[in-house]
Amino acid sequence: MALSPNVIAALQIMYTGRGVSASDLNWWATDGANITYAEAVALFASSPDAAIKYPFFQAPQTADKRQYVAQVFANLYNIDINDTSLVPTEELDYWINWLSLSPDNYLDFPNALNNASAAAGLTDRLEALTNKADVSLSYTEALSTAGVNTFTEAQYAEAAGIIATVDDTNASVLAAEAQIVEIAASLSVFTIAQAQATPNLPPAYTISDTADNLIAGADDPVVTGANNVIANQSPAAPLSVEDANILLATADELAAGVTWDILDTAADVLAGGAAVSGAASVGITDIVDVATASQLLALGNFDGVYAIADTSANIVLTQEFPVAPLPSLCPILTFP
Repeated sequence: MALSPNVIAALQIMYTGRGVSASDLNWWATDGANITYAEAVALFASSPDAAIKYPFFQAPQTADKRQYVAQVFANLYNIDINDTSLVPTEELDYWINWLSLSPDNYLDFPNALNNASAAAGLTDRLEALTNKADVSLSYTEALSTAGVNTFTEAQYAEAAGIIATVDDTNASVLAAEAQIVEIAASLSVFTIAQAQATPNLPPAYTISDTADNLIAGADDPVVTGANNVIANQSPAAPLSVEDANILLATADELAAGVTWDILDTAADVLAGGAAVSGAASVGITDIVDVATASQLLALGNFDGVYAIADTSANIVLTQEFPVAPLPSLCPILTFP
């Protein structure tokens, strides 16, 4: 019967401090299904990663035994051997001497220490290693959900860093889980181009792209299929009301600092709704009559640049109307 994921995760931590990928667990469930616990201990103990984690493995006959014992206690339980309330002097002396009893004892020490701690009912130690294994598997699951089943060395190192912060407390687990959530979320964020180039997108992913790209790709399946869409950069130029509406309909949120300007006909501006009221500034592209100019000036974000074409009568009747707040830019065209 194959060893459980929790056992594999614990052994990986005991001997290397690293996490396990979904591909790693799959190997143990298939090709490694008939490997016994004792054989698994030997495999982990003889791995290159174990020799990196514990330099003692590279020169067991001459290396410092006390230092090795200290590293194992810290790795498995986040315990400092100098704290005699957690590691009595008698226990520390016992393990240092135990390492000298057989030339290969050092390979089994992490496993032997954990077995002895369990036999002695030292539940705080067992809880620490259990928490570490649970967090390790949470990292595995989170990355697998994001489409990452085989870890890079950077991801193994990232997992190891998170696991190392976990001890026997629930608070340490919650803090680690929060880190994992953030990491998984970042792995599920794509630009439109990245999503298009990804053959197997995770079930829940985010598109984060420029406003211009979102407008152009609003109907793209990778955009419509996203769990969340973020505009992370303002448009390069003012938008038409139609394009602003597309942006607002496509983006679930705008990143901090993202704004848009409107430049369109007066008729479209006045009928623009949220696309206009939410704009940083609004400009028009056509000449308007007095009544339309009055409506435009009532907009709080209108840029005030306009030209009027209307009858003399209408202009005369509106002597108090600020027909030209910016005279050089707003000529008055009169028609008898």
